Amino acid sequence: MVSPGQTDYRQAYRHTGQQVRLQSQVHQRRARIWLYHPVNRRLRNGQCTGTITVTANMTASAASTTPTLCISTALTAITHTTTLATGITSDGITGANGLPAGVSAHWAASTITISGTPTASGVFGYTIPLTGGCGTVNATGTITVTANMTVTAASTTRPCVSARH
Repeated sequence: MVSPGQTDYRQAYRHTGQQVRLQSQVHQRRARIWLYHPVNRRLRNGQCTGTITVTANMTASAASTTPTLCISTALTAITHTTTLATGITSDGITGANGLPAGVSAHWAASTITISGTPTASGVFGYTIPLTGGCGTVNATGTITVTANMTVTAASTTRPCVSARH
């Protein structure tokens, strides 16, 4: 795969049993017809044509929400829409990719869905790598999980009452 703007792109192309080296700069994200000029001396005067398909890099949208919730409270699902990816790293593994324990991410039909019930408190910045396409792309976001408030019982000690004389 080649990214738009990549220079010194090389690919083997077979023509009558000989290899031809290509050098070009890709400017657009669509298929183009290029004229290949053979480098091999036996094909010095020959030319051949073909199609190079340039595939765009994967993408991931911003998080649908950046929630703040209490520990042990079910998370309202967070989603990221992806393009050109075929999955994510650590799909379905709780606490992976910077998510809090009890929360996992799952990829299906170009959508990452983050859900679960956090069992740890803190601020969790997550980074979920996309797989299967071109480029290095991550879905990122933040989940803030607050600890439960601790309540202590008020003192029930009665003040000392003096005896009457």
